[in-house]
Amino acid sequence: KVEVEGALLSAPVEGCGTATTVKEALEEAILAIRENISVADAVSAAASEDSVLAGYVHGRVHGSDRAGSAAAMVEVGRLGGADVAVEDMKEVGKRLAMHIVAAKPLYLSSDSVPDDVIEKEKAMLMEQIAGSGKPEHILEKMVTGRMRKFYEETCLTEQPHMVEEGGPKVSTFLGEIGMEVRG
Repeated sequence: KVEVEGALLSAPVEGCGTATTVKEALEEAILAIRENISVADAVSAAASEDSVLAGYVHGRVHGSDRAGSAAAMVEVGRLGGADVAVEDMKEVGKRLAMHIVAAKPLYLSSDSVPDDVIEKEKAMLMEQIAGSGKPEHILEKMVTGRMRKFYEETCLTEQPHMVEEGGPKVSTFLGEIGMEVRG
């Protein structure tokens, strides 16, 4: 997190009209939309070594490429020292950010889903199929299959990539081109 009053408001900006600091950009936005707005909280992000940050803004506000109705930022990096050009990493990252805006994943991967969420989902699924009269081992297989579907819907790396042709699984697509999403 960034301390809003000092560090953030005095931070430099680019591409925001004539503003050179966040404070000036905020003042320009207030004048443009004629609403009093403020920044309550902020987070600073920096790419780790051998990776890039890429983003996408959907439903852009007229005259700005940094404000819109939805946005995503993602860190993508080379997998195991793969030879991927920085510009290619930026483009893949941008398309992945577009996917994130569209698909709205809740978690990075199945490993990042909290245990309590998994337990609640499994309990709900078991409750739904409990009266089916099927043997316990069949019920467990049914829950396993439905949990796979849950992960495909909620975990970025398990989702079919909505922007890439053929909709490959995000982790598979990135792995094939020598990249990974980092978090």
